[in-house]
Amino acid sequence: MKRDQISPICATTIPGYEVLPDLFFNKAAIRDFQRKQSCLAEIEGLRAELAQVYAMPPDSGEMEIELREHHKAYADHRIDVIEKAFFKNYTGGSPLKYVRNNNLNLALNIILPPRIELDEFLEAYRRAPKPKGITKVKRAKAIEKIEGKISKLEAEIDQLFPKIFRDRNRTDVRENFLKSWIDTQGKINAPAGPRGFCLTYSQPNEREAWKQLKIGDFIDRKNGKDPYDPRPDQP
Repeated sequence: MKRDQISPICATTIPGYEVLPDLFFNKAAIRDFQRKQSCLAEIEGLRAELAQVYAMPPDSGEMEIELREHHKAYADHRIDVIEKAFFKNYTGGSPLKYVRNNNLNLALNIILPPRIELDEFLEAYRRAPKPKGITKVKRAKAIEKIEGKISKLEAEIDQLFPKIFRDRNRTDVRENFLKSWIDTQGKINAPAGPRGFCLTYSQPNEREAWKQLKIGDFIDRKNGKDPYDPRPDQP
């Protein structure tokens, strides 16, 4: 027996191993799986692009309109504070006598927000450095375009991900099988099948899948163990 061999892995512990060799180990099926994985990567990139579009600041002209609305809300709130402080239970006389350093009513501890003039507020925004913004129309078009691409890719994935490869949690059993094979190969110093056997013991379709899935990229030639070989060493 070879020195420092890996122990063979039980087939029942490998996701999908009992059915995948017949269904998955052919060039067309593997191409479909690889295309599906490529679509998932594209979707991930598009979602990141979509997040960037959402995060872009608004166009400066549209932003001024929005700032006017914010300023109005602020001014309305300031008037509400004055109303509460001076006139909630007003019965006459001058309520201004309670004003002390913006504290309008010592008993209620109501603080009056400072007055901010609209012209000064907008001028301060105009002077501030601003990144390039995007109009609402352009943002909406960009979002629609990206979401359209995502929808097309998701529809393609549905075609490339038949029910036979889905487990009860709708997880792609091919992904789990591939991860298991890669993990096994990563512990071995020479080509190996999914169970850790020397690849020469694999059926032709399994050897071809090893090449097409690029399992060889994960061989650990420096620190890995020998693949399992049930034969005694030949003289």
